[in-house]
Amino acid sequence: MKRLQPLLIALVCILALSSSLRAQEPTLLRYVSEGGGILLSTGGGYSLSGTLGQPVAGFLDNYTSSQGFWTSIILPNSAEEEFIPAAQSNYSVTPNPLRTSATISFEIPSESTVTIEITDALGQTVRTLGGDRFAAGSFALLWDGMTDSGTPASTGSYQSRLIIRPISGAGIRVSRLMIMLVR
Repeated sequence: MKRLQPLLIALVCILALSSSLRAQEPTLLRYVSEGGGILLSTGGGYSLSGTLGQPVAGFLDNYTSSQGFWTSIILPNSAEEEFIPAAQSNYSVTPNPLRTSATISFEIPSESTVTIEITDALGQTVRTLGGDRFAAGSFALLWDGMTDSGTPASTGSYQSRLIIRPISGAGIRVSRLMIMLVR
């Protein structure tokens, strides 16, 4: 027992000192939350987004790495747009998820040309609704779950993009909502 006593004292001292010698707590710089979701990939514009086996998220040399469930889809365009949150234009899709059709409701403050584009996970337009001139007020358009070519859209995630072009020439207003189609 006397032989173990110095060893036990040394062990207690080491444990006591090791817990008080930590200079700093480690800082978490990045983290990963793995899961499944949408994968977007385009060509020359270097647009890649997804959540399948995702790498560490963050900014790398002026490139944006965006991961997470329901990642935002950034599509290039040539027009100056002002993004308007869906709540500000009373923009809604019901029912969502949909099985056969959905009513897309919106409100516009002034006479405008209004277009609704339904795009798939790759950003390709599968259906265009509207494109007409609307007076100020509340409106609803029906998406029958069909593509522009007249075939049923497949099960999956879609994005509804409301584009408001005021007749007065003011800036283009854009709102986006996700739509789930379940067949």
